[in-house]
Amino acid sequence: MEKNWNTLPPPPQSFLDEHPELPAIAGTLLYHRNLHTQKQIDEFLNPDYSTDIHDPYLFQDMEKAVTRISLAIEQNEKITVHGDYDADGVSGATILTNMFRSLSYLNSDVYIPHRETEGYGLNLNTITYLHEQGTKLVITCDCGISNKPEVDLANELGVDVIITDHHSIPDVLPNAYAIIHPKIDGESYPDKTLAGGAVAFKVAQAIFKKHAETHDTLP
Repeated sequence: MEKNWNTLPPPPQSFLDEHPELPAIAGTLLYHRNLHTQKQIDEFLNPDYSTDIHDPYLFQDMEKAVTRISLAIEQNEKITVHGDYDADGVSGATILTNMFRSLSYLNSDVYIPHRETEGYGLNLNTITYLHEQGTKLVITCDCGISNKPEVDLANELGVDVIITDHHSIPDVLPNAYAIIHPKIDGESYPDKTLAGGAVAFKVAQAIFKKHAETHDTLP
């Protein structure tokens, strides 16, 4: 099969001349992301996370999520990070797992479902298994927004669920303890295109912001 490649035109030579430190391919990518000034390029390549990204507490449920996670840590409840098997879900799960390690919180675990035998997202058997393993709080990464029956089961078993996701919104939302999702109706967080890993990152950012007095790490 013959492939047709649609490529963007190269940036103006004047742009490349203004930024000789950039390889041509990097300059092309930056230019077509509308990063044209030195300030824009510097902020993109070397961001100051304390000033150059949006406040995570712009998410309407973020305070609720952080309060529940903090309570779990204070009471030494088992927390399970439920990722997804794709790159986005694994990245998000890694971010939150590393967050707990940075907080020296050891009563946490991570669960990545098997692509072929368990499929995408939460499932009823997994919720039952996590409950049997002593989990009191599940935090999803890149999944969960379409898992109303599974969240209902978790609630029945006394397991709270915090959903972090970015996929299409269903007609009926799950009755989760908190939902961190940029496309929820009424959500005030300005960037609606966050990937699943980025949504998990915002939770980590919010947690570290709360714990800033005792922990130096800032994601």
